[in-house]
Amino acid sequence: MSIRATHSYADRSDLAGDLAWVIANQLLAAVEETGQARIAVSGGITPKLLFGVLGDIDLPWEAINITFVDDRCVPTDHDQSNVALVQEFLMNGMAANANLYPLFNAELGQSASAAAATEQFAPADILLLGMGEDAHTASLFPGSQQLAAGLDDLEPAIIATDATAPPLLPRLTMNKSAIDAAGLRILHIEGQAKREVFEAAKQPNTDPMLSPISAFLNDPHADIEVYWAP
Repeated sequence: MSIRATHSYADRSDLAGDLAWVIANQLLAAVEETGQARIAVSGGITPKLLFGVLGDIDLPWEAINITFVDDRCVPTDHDQSNVALVQEFLMNGMAANANLYPLFNAELGQSASAAAATEQFAPADILLLGMGEDAHTASLFPGSQQLAAGLDDLEPAIIATDATAPPLLPRLTMNKSAIDAAGLRILHIEGQAKREVFEAAKQPNTDPMLSPISAFLNDPHADIEVYWAP
């Protein structure tokens, strides 16, 4: 991806309000065109406020499918579950009628879940990426043995991977090809430390094996919208 635009806000609430409507309008357009919409979200602390605003917007949520850019391989009652996070912060208002499709199935285990999710994969209409202060995005971590496979451009897939930063849990993640296939790609980051990581990562010739997000920011074949607040 290349950076199509960087939207900077003085306040995280203002960012959440604006970005929620960008996402809502994209979802509504997809439903009106095809009868359904698909959004892939990321977990962590950053999107909680955004999820709360988005989940209160009146949309045809019963026609909207929510899945994950990456998923932590834990039961849904685990305190690090991305499924529980989305259910608590996004699907607790008008979005309660949306359809949720986790990548990880505890009954199948990690490898079988990855295969099943890949088989069911369809490009998302909108995809929401996050980024860590170590420059990881999705569950594509610097130093991970699976990073090269995750940055593979050959075929969209869900792969099993390991985290190299806390929480040190096994993961499933879309690879770069699957992320690139989405209609609208958004990077949502907050805090000055992440802004500095972002500014460094977008410099030409940054090594994606050390800074995975740079593989997306410096790809000339696709665009990404960046939203940031301190």
